[in-house]
Amino acid sequence: MINSIHTKFGELQLVPSAVLQDASMNIYAADSMTLVVGPNGSGKSRSLYEIVSNVLSVNKSVEGKDNPYSKTQLVYYTPIPFPHVMPPEGEQFIDLSKRKKSVKEYQNFAVLNDIAGFFGFSPEVVFAFHPADYIQHHIAQFFSSGRWVDIKKLPEAFRQAIEDLQAKQKEAELQRKKIGYQAYRELPAYQDLLNTESEVEDRIASYLKERLGDEYGIKMLALLHTTKEHTKMNDMVQWFLQAMEVPFVRELKTLPKTAINAYRQALGKLQDIAKILDETDITTVTLLTEEQVKSLQKTGYASFGEIAIKGLSAGGAALLEQFSIIENALRERKSRQDKKFSNLLLLIDEGDVFLHLKWQQKYISFLNDYIRKIKERGRFTTIQVVLTTHSPVLMSDFPRDCIIQLSGDEQQGWAAFGAASNEEIVSFGAPLQTIIHQTGKAGTIGEFSVEFMRQIVGKLREGEAVKDYHIRMIDDPVIQSFVKRLKGTKEI
Repeated sequence: MINSIHTKFGELQLVPSAVLQDASMNIYAADSMTLVVGPNGSGKSRSLYEIVSNVLSVNKSVEGKDNPYSKTQLVYYTPIPFPHVMPPEGEQFIDLSKRKKSVKEYQNFAVLNDIAGFFGFSPEVVFAFHPADYIQHHIAQFFSSGRWVDIKKLPEAFRQAIEDLQAKQKEAELQRKKIGYQAYRELPAYQDLLNTESEVEDRIASYLKERLGDEYGIKMLALLHTTKEHTKMNDMVQWFLQAMEVPFVRELKTLPKTAINAYRQALGKLQDIAKILDETDITTVTLLTEEQVKSLQKTGYASFGEIAIKGLSAGGAALLEQFSIIENALRERKSRQDKKFSNLLLLIDEGDVFLHLKWQQKYISFLNDYIRKIKERGRFTTIQVVLTTHSPVLMSDFPRDCIIQLSGDEQQGWAAFGAASNEEIVSFGAPLQTIIHQTGKAGTIGEFSVEFMRQIVGKLREGEAVKDYHIRMIDDPVIQSFVKRLKGTKEI
């Protein structure tokens, strides 16, 4: 275990002195849990860089089996979009900020269930095919345009419906030229045309479903996928329809084998997906099991649909990504049976950044439970965690001697701050207002509201009128009472 790290900016104490003297004083599942706080620009992310850099450099310069640096596996994660540059990855250092994956691409059901249970929501992992509406509309135009499908050879009722549509489309074109498009859209005839087009599309779909059977949807999707790659879209669609014996004015004689093979490959993948889902209806959203997710990942499903999590907020997605990626990295390293590193130093840079205050209250508790589970696996002898945050809520979960407080002046040494200094830090179990003021070094009221209230007071003192509504807006009872008394005095 690493007790402290010496850097050019000072010493970063990771293990409180009381815990060094008596390990039973530690209140966390981790062997040490440290929170780095400070204003923007104070160097919180840079402090994590210094930790990694110094562990790696000292490891090279210190020899001997008792060197704790050489036994420490470093893992760094951050959800922030513009992370601080970290040292190059290697066997000892894993930089997870470069390995972010969408929750649509990677699911860890164990982590998802843990997060859902702990934070109180009910997610569902589902698969949805991409819609095939575009190709269905395009095929409808093949039938209704009069230039492609020979409608005279279609069943009588089907032919008559298409001819009625063609007549209405011709009339609509004349009306648009006469009165303009916007004026035409306001006529009842416009809505009637839309209804007729929809009815004919339904007839065409039914006509094709009779020929394609249960695979109608996935074959449409395979066709759509292929037309995106094939330069002659109309030839591809005609080949597809001719294979179902749809009559054409002019028959297509040949189609490049590459296009045919591409269609068959796409259809094969879609058939594999449908088999996994036990569903060929592409309009159905399927609830997935973990085994189905793993099977889908082997098919290259992303071209034909997507895995999503219903009931998952942005905060839930951020937590799932964070702990799935950390968990995956630790299990990958474990699967290599690499026993070289017996200690884990986990660095999380603003892991709470996307969380609502209520979830920030639970974040450290969840992280503590997660660390406990890692320890129970017996992979690491010791586990240490260092976090950064701007949140006073997280600060309330750390005793003052587990907090490193940085100054706004980066030139000042880190050793001048924290529990070892004379500066008082208020944190563990303290009211948020006190933490914000004394530890966060900030006010508890936003600048906009402060300036607004100053203007109200200024107006009243100058004898100007102030609306009662603006006074009632003030939710601090002491300030509101003062303003009311001031207004009453000026009105007398």
